[in-house]
Amino acid sequence: MLDDEVAAGILAAKRVQQRFQKSHRIDPGDFKDVLQKFQGTAHEVVSLLDEQIDGLGSKEDKDLSKRFLNHAHEVVDLAV
Repeated sequence: MLDDEVAAGILAAKRVQQRFQKSHRIDPGDFKDVLQKFQGTAHEVVSLLDEQIDGLGSKEDKDLSKRFLNHAHEVVDLAV
């Protein structure tokens, strides 16, 4: 499923690139669509990592990893 999402994001980015090469400008709507796709996919990756944390050994490792992943969601939003 993640591969499909990444592939869809790459296709969207290629469409923006092709339009940019033709008109030498970026349509704000296209740019927004690509960023939203990136944001959604990035959040999904962080959430998948979050699900894997339960397999970690110590409580300290789990707590630290959870804090890191919570900050990762914030970083994704800030980047977009």
